[in-house]
Formats: sequence, structure tokens, C-alpha cells
Amino acid sequence: MRKKGIGIVGLGTIAAVHAGAIKSLDDCRLVGGFEPRKDAREAFASAWSCQDYSSLDALLADPAIDIVVVCTPSGAHFDPALAALRASKHVIVEKPLEINLKKCRLLISEAQKAKRLLGGVFQTRFYRSSLLVKRALDAGRFGRLSLVQAHVPWFRTKEYYSASPWRGTWALDGGGAYMNQAIHMIDLVSWLMGKPEIQCCRAGALGHDGIEVEDTAIALLKWENRAFGLLAATTAAFPGFPKRLEIMGMEGTAIIEEDRITEWRFAEEGIEDEEIRALYGVGSMARSGLSRFEPEEESHRRQYRNFLDTLESKGRLVVDGEEAMYSVSLVKDLYRAAGIGKNPV
Repeated sequence: MRKKGIGIVGLGTIAAVHAGAIKSLDDCRLVGGFEPRKDAREAFASAWSCQDYSSLDALLADPAIDIVVVCTPSGAHFDPALAALRASKHVIVEKPLEINLKKCRLLISEAQKAKRLLGGVFQTRFYRSSLLVKRALDAGRFGRLSLVQAHVPWFRTKEYYSASPWRGTWALDGGGAYMNQAIHMIDLVSWLMGKPEIQCCRAGALGHDGIEVEDTAIALLKWENRAFGLLAATTAAFPGFPKRLEIMGMEGTAIIEEDRITEWRFAEEGIEDEEIRALYGVGSMARSGLSRFEPEEESHRRQYRNFLDTLESKGRLVVDGEEAMYSVSLVKDLYRAAGIGKNPV
């Protein structure tokens, strides 16, 4: 069977993570990439031993490419994704699917019309720790849930925003700490817990001057199963700390920092629970300063594995277009609750 050929559009920092994940799989290959900046194209092609396409049209016209991965800035996802679908390519889009819900729906509709697979990138769902928590939740091991706390206390310098003019703008970033940095956490919490009610939200640029969007936001949430939630995100917390998710109930608690489980306690436990604690070093490694448990590209590799398996009818796509759009919709609702935003649809 021929390996699935993959082309990447947009060759910024995240493209290298995708390239590493693609290279680690046996049934696909990185054919090449396109980026308007010639020096970036050439550097990427040299680093990954792949083709340098001088235009998007050239990449889309290549019959060796079956799947197009869109890694352009958030507000520039729509055009290349739409063009790829219309060129009969399957499409994977980096987070968020788009910053405009109407455009999200158009991509979903176009994928259905073209009978092509459309997926969004939310690799946090594929952390081994996330999958363990999902399984425990589905099994009811937490009992009556009481409190969910999600924190993304990151730090971005002034230079981070000034180095790329699209960052910190409503037009191309679509938002700040929630839409750009915390959207992975927002997707993860929604996937694990279901759709929340927004009780209140506050957001603003508290640490950075000269950006249009929020660098700090906090929201109170509630789920039908009586759990309350806190969703806090910032890019103004020097020097930056690991993202953290806490899920607590009457019969269990689990805490994840980055992709590492740091607490895993249940009223009724078995051998597997001891094995999980030993695997992650709960009680010894949790405060060692080591945040990541697996290499960054590993969860991307699992997401690519799911996409490729779905193409071969070996499973269901975990993050399809509808799933990818939901987190964008929730961020929009949070912004409306906070009274900010210039991109309501």
C-alpha cells in the first residue's frame, strides 16, 4: 500500500512538531511544505529532507500529496484549508479550526461535499494522562463531581507579540489567552466534562500594552452534574508555569500538570492505580520540576495515527470538524460573557 503523502502549509514553529510526528509513522511520509517566505521554505525543506513548494497551488497540484496540514496563523486557516478540500485533499488544521464560526461551518460543509476528512489539532486529548482521566470519568470513579480547576499560567514577552504582527490582534489571532494559548485546555475540559454553563467571565490586557486582545482571563463554569469550574489563563505570569487541570469528586481526584499525572487518588482502588502512580512518579517526581512526561510530538503522532486509521476505516475521527469548532464556539461565548471581542460570528 502506498504511503499517504502529506504537505504542510505554513512553516512556523509548530510545523516542525508536525514534521517530527509524520516522520515517526510508517504509513505516511512528509512530501513537502509551502510558506510565502522563501528562506523559511528552504530551511524547512533542508531540515526535513522534503520538497520546497513555491506556491500553495503547486503543493495542491501535486498528486503525491493526499493530506494537507494547515499551520498558518489562526485567522489565516480558512483559505488554504478550503483550497485543499476543493483540490480533493484530506485536511488537518492546527488549532483553532478557524476564528470565525461561519468559516468553520463552511469548511465542515465543504469537507462533506468533497467527501474528504477534515480534522482539527487538539493533541492534548491524546496525552496518555488525558486518556486515563477520560476512562476514569466514563467509569464514574470520581463519584459526584464537585470542582474542576483549569489553569494556564504562561508568560509571553513584549517581543513575542511584536515579532509577529498578527499576534495579539482580533483579525488574525482571534483572541488572546483563551483563543490562542488556553484553547487546548478549553477543548480538553469540554471533552472530559461536556458542555459547561458560563456563570461569569472577566478578561483584559493586564500585563501587555499595545495588544488588542486579552492577556488574562478568568471564568466560573457549571455543569449539569453539579460540578463547578474555574478556567484561568494568562500570558503575564513571569516566568511561566505548567498548565494544570484538577478534577475532584466525592470519590476521587486527579491532577495533571502538562501531560504528567501528579495526583491520582480514588476511594476504591486497584493494582492499576498503583501502577499509574508509579509510572508518573506521583509522590516523588511530581515536585521534581520535570513537567513533560512524553516528548512533545508523541501526542501529535497519536493524533495522526487516529486520522490515518480513520482514512482506512479502522476507527472514528476523535477531533473532526464539529469537535474542533466547539472550542471556538465556547471561546466566543466566554468573550461575550466578558464583554470583549470584535469577531462575534
